[in-house]
Amino acid sequence: MPVRKTAVPSIFIFGSLLTASTSAFAPLAPPALRQIWGPAHMLPMGSPGGANRSRKPGVLAHTMMGDIGVDAMALYSQWHAATHTLAAAPAHAWAAYTAALERAPMLVDTGSASFLWALGKQTAASISKEQTTVRWLVNWAAIGVVDGVCTHSWYTALQAFADSNCGSLDAFGASALMTLTSSAVYTPCYMAMFLALLSLLEGKGTQGAMERVRLDFVDLTINTTKMWGPFNAFLFTFVPSHLRTLASMIFHYVFLIGLALWDSSVQSARAGALQERDSKNAQMLRRGRRLSRA
Repeated sequence: MPVRKTAVPSIFIFGSLLTASTSAFAPLAPPALRQIWGPAHMLPMGSPGGANRSRKPGVLAHTMMGDIGVDAMALYSQWHAATHTLAAAPAHAWAAYTAALERAPMLVDTGSASFLWALGKQTAASISKEQTTVRWLVNWAAIGVVDGVCTHSWYTALQAFADSNCGSLDAFGASALMTLTSSAVYTPCYMAMFLALLSLLEGKGTQGAMERVRLDFVDLTINTTKMWGPFNAFLFTFVPSHLRTLASMIFHYVFLIGLALWDSSVQSARAGALQERDSKNAQMLRRGRRLSRA
């Protein structure tokens, strides 16, 4: 029967105390108990009785207790090593990620964005109990690729522009300028691109994409600016430039859940309205047929 990890320290302590007690109190015990404890363990191997001590039951019992203590110590060492390895795993993973980010920043940012887009959509679907398909997740992962490329390029270009033209501003002034520029330029362009690309990937064609942008652009842009404006202020002020895309994608995961839920609710509302309209049209058509027959 395997030993539970949580019991390993107790077993080790118990075995150690039992072994120490046999060594300390065996010389003081009565003769009858000495046969149980085994007094020969106090003798060197070369002394009379010492060479044959392994044959005495008391010594055998003491040896078994010592073996239990050694085994418990080994189990405890393995448990401690495994715990240390698990505790160090996040640090090793972060070191590997930052090393890869330094070697290939565009590739790592794009891969991170694609993964988080698909994961965010899947999480939102799980929350709303919506059925998912492979093609559906691939569409969102493809949007993530575009997002990774655009976000990385925008942050890099914006920081270069700030470094070249905002030398008279302090760090907070430059951050405020970059935040306002992102809200005024990047967010509207990105929202229009997102709506159009999502419609195209869903097979709705150019006309469907233009109609989707016309219907949802203003509402989505306002809500996105409210959410991303404060975060961009924090991002440009406190996050180093080479980690901004990563920080953005981590925050983006939460944003994507809200975005996916918003998209699902809008589609459901429109489907319900369309179904209600079709139902009313069908009722009117049936009434017209009845009147014509009468």
